[in-house]
Amino acid sequence: MLIAGQAEEEELANIKNWLAADLKNTPAKLNEVDRYFLVLSKVPNVVARLRSWQFTLTFNEINNANLTDLLLVQKGINLIANSKNFRKVIEIVLAVGNFMNFGTRTGNTVAFDISCLPKLAETRANKKEAGSLLNFIISTIEKNYPETMAWTTELADLKYAKAASWDKIDMGMRETKAQLTLARNLAGGVKLTGPTDKFTQIQQKIAKADEDFNDVKNIHDEVVKEWEALAKAYGKETKTMKPEQFFQLIHEFVELFDNSIRDTKRAKMELEAAQEREQKEQAELQKRKTEAAQALAKSPAKLPRGVPTETDNSVSLDDLLGTGATAKKSTAGMEALKAKRVASARRLERK
Repeated sequence: MLIAGQAEEEELANIKNWLAADLKNTPAKLNEVDRYFLVLSKVPNVVARLRSWQFTLTFNEINNANLTDLLLVQKGINLIANSKNFRKVIEIVLAVGNFMNFGTRTGNTVAFDISCLPKLAETRANKKEAGSLLNFIISTIEKNYPETMAWTTELADLKYAKAASWDKIDMGMRETKAQLTLARNLAGGVKLTGPTDKFTQIQQKIAKADEDFNDVKNIHDEVVKEWEALAKAYGKETKTMKPEQFFQLIHEFVELFDNSIRDTKRAKMELEAAQEREQKEQAELQKRKTEAAQALAKSPAKLPRGVPTETDNSVSLDDLLGTGATAKKSTAGMEALKAKRVASARRLERK
């Protein structure tokens, strides 16, 4: 606002002409705005001073934002480059792919495009219960390389690294450099009013800003080299793929891998729970059969001689319990048994 509120040359000339026209015309008689314009006009290079001051007020925030994004990208690069377990997973995926394509032109490759990693979860066997190709790879790693399963934990922070935009970083570095150059030139052209001129503090801050920017620029150059090396190692072109795109690709595979493990564990727990329920139901059914058999075994001793027992007819224990193939006829069987016993009792009475 101070910069935009500068008086036009014509306005300033009118103020000075008014003061010079009559000795009675003093600055005290000017309105507040004109007095403000008059005071600023006496400060040498006032616009350059204000612009330089403005730069020092915003530089640290902008420079720190560039640095933060650069460090996120650098961390993502280092996570992938230093993860031996992730490289082992890539080796296993390649080996499985070569095994599946044995005898074809792609059955002996030495590398593959990692862009296909998320597709492993989409490739499924003919039998549904066999799961996906990713399930097979996970089971292979769990069985033969259990220590490698930690790779998803090692790369968990990629979710932060992928949030940093390389285009934003580049633009931020270019804009900061341009603003710094402008501020340096403006400050260098300011004429100091004397040893007490406070603008020397602004010049010192701009010199410090120059050093701080160069520190960030050095980190930027290091990250560029590290990214180029990582992209080359994984067969990617830096012109067509940005770091955040690469991080997103790997992070997506991390999530698919972890989700597949969780889904498998959940399915296993559900199966075990179903088997446990079935075992309890079978145990309860067996208990009922045993109790019924014991009850039937005791009942003949209480009947008069000649009264037929359960073994004298075709009614089975399963029929009586409602669990056999003839469960629907169990009620009729019981009625028939009851009728036989009554008939036998009556014959005994007549004798």
